[in-house]
Formats: sequence, C-alpha cells, structure tokens
Amino acid sequence: MKKYLQLYKPLIATLPEIGNLFSLLDINNSNVKSWINSSFFHIYSNIHNNKYKDVYTTFLEHNTMLRECPFTECIFSDNYFNDYPDKSIVEFIINSINDGYYIIILLNNFYISKSKIDFNHMTLISGYNLDTKEFTISDFTNGNYGITTYSFHEVENGFNNLILEPYTILGDDPRSVLQIKPTYHINNIGLKHNFDITYFTKELILFLNPPWTTYSIYYKGSHISHDVLYNHDAKKYIIKSIQNNIPNSIDVRVFCIYHDHIVLLENKLNYLVANKYLTFDVSYTEVISKLKSEYYLLILLALKYQAKNSNKIIVSIVRILSSCVEQEKCFIKRIANQLIDENNLQLEK
Repeated sequence: MKKYLQLYKPLIATLPEIGNLFSLLDINNSNVKSWINSSFFHIYSNIHNNKYKDVYTTFLEHNTMLRECPFTECIFSDNYFNDYPDKSIVEFIINSINDGYYIIILLNNFYISKSKIDFNHMTLISGYNLDTKEFTISDFTNGNYGITTYSFHEVENGFNNLILEPYTILGDDPRSVLQIKPTYHINNIGLKHNFDITYFTKELILFLNPPWTTYSIYYKGSHISHDVLYNHDAKKYIIKSIQNNIPNSIDVRVFCIYHDHIVLLENKLNYLVANKYLTFDVSYTEVISKLKSEYYLLILLALKYQAKNSNKIIVSIVRILSSCVEQEKCFIKRIANQLIDENNLQLEK
C-alpha cells in the first residue's frame, strides 16, 4: 500500500519553512495568488554580537507563515511524546497522511544516511510506501530543494534523537509536530482573500522606510536581545560589515533570500498589471531581470569565496550589492508612486 499527497513546485524555497509552505499551495489559485502577493514584503537581518558572521537573514513572516496562512488547516502538538505517548512517529505519520495531512517535523540529520550531519532540520513528509518502508520527503539534496525518500527507520531515529534546543518556527520544543493540509480547494469553506491595493502600496512604502527595533528572546529564563535591521538597512549593514571585517566565509543563503525577494516582487508586478492596478512598462521587466541576474551572481561569488578567499571577490560582492540596493530602492519608489497616481490613493501621512 502507498499514498502520496499532491505537491507543487515551490515559487521560492531558500529556507525549508518557505519551500514547505509553497509546496502545498497552488499559486495559480486566485485566492492563494492574492494572499501571496499581499505578503512577503519585508526581509530582515537578525544581528548577534554585532558581527557579520552572526547575521541571519529571512522574511518577516519567517516564524509564523506555516500556521498563519489562511488557506491551511493545522493541528499542532508542542511535544509529540507527551501528546501521543503510546504511538510511534511512523504510525502517526502514516495515519495523518491517510487523513489528508502533510507532516512537518524536525529530524536530527545525523540519523539520515543522505546527510549524517548532527543537527535538527525541518522536514516535510507528504507520502509513504509500505512495500519499501519509505516516506516521501521534501528537503534539500545537493543544494536544491526537491523530493527524496527516507526510510521509516531513519525518520523514527531522527525524530527520537533530536537535539533538545529551541526551534521557534514550530515551537519552543523541537519535538513539536505540525499536521497541515491546504483548504483553498474546498468550495464550502467560504474563505476568500480580497486584494487591497491601499495596503499593498503602504507595504511598499514601509519597505523603503523600515524601522529599527529590538528582537527579544527569553530562553531558559535568560533574556537575549538582538538588533534587527529591515530591508535595505539590513543590506547596507552587511555591505559595511564585509568591508570593515572581511569574513572567513559568506553565507550564500543571504543572497538566496535577496534573490527570492525579487522573484516575489516580479510575481507581484505581474499580478498588479494583470488586475489593472498598474500600467505595464517594459522597463519593469528589464529592471527585474537585471536584479535577478545580479543577485544570482552574488550567490555564485559567495560560493566562489567559500572555495577561495580573495579580496577581489569581496570587492566585487560589495560593488554589486551596493548597486542592487540603489536600483531596488529607486525601482520600488517608482512603483509605489505610480500606484498612488493610477489608483487615486489617499494615504495617511
């Protein structure tokens, strides 16, 4: 016996929680399309100890996107072993899939033969095969997000031997389990997403004028404060940090997130034009194409720098990223002003 739930090619998938969610959603569905284009405006960098090597970059919705998407139904267990003490995780996953639920859990990848690295990693499970005793997994293999298989034994060992450290995307306890299923295709749920051009334009303007704030974490009774920079402020910080303190390596995921952000911006512009909120201009395509190419080049340069530290590569990274920041800022400002004019928007000062 076997069962496989439907998966879609994710629009973006740099981080597992993003790839997992987008794998469940049909981006051609009108309601899903409206929601996606009303979300994912802002990126931020979480700065630890004021050092480049401790910068973590992601989308603002990073910690909540899985459970707060309006087109998914979720059942959450904050500690599987407390909630289901007499049921193996393998049996639980199979029963969940039979009920139409995908499973998102953490696994210690040391127990996964394709990885063997001792760290907790988020995993999407969407199917099973009782004959081969394997689960269908969405995860990163050879640097790319895609579909693979793990044996029942690997999943059970990986889950039963988690490193007990907080992982806030699912819950404070790494033994959290999320059952999730898309609901947008169910006609009788009565849930629709109404695109709001005023809200959209305000978010674009907020992107240009991001706040500086403090992100506070309480862990085991201790208070930890991290500085957070948003959007272009974060990119400028990274440029300055690389210039002033040349790192031993550069996290390629930072530039992957920047590339994802432009892919989403392209998707938003296509939506605006298709729904007559914005008049098409061929220069939009040119700017988007250039930004995507330059962020992809930054990804390649970061990988090259990991293999061979070179000041020339650092100079190129700083130059290209500085150019992208200015291009993107001018472009988004232009789009926001055009939306205000073409839609007669009266925005509060």
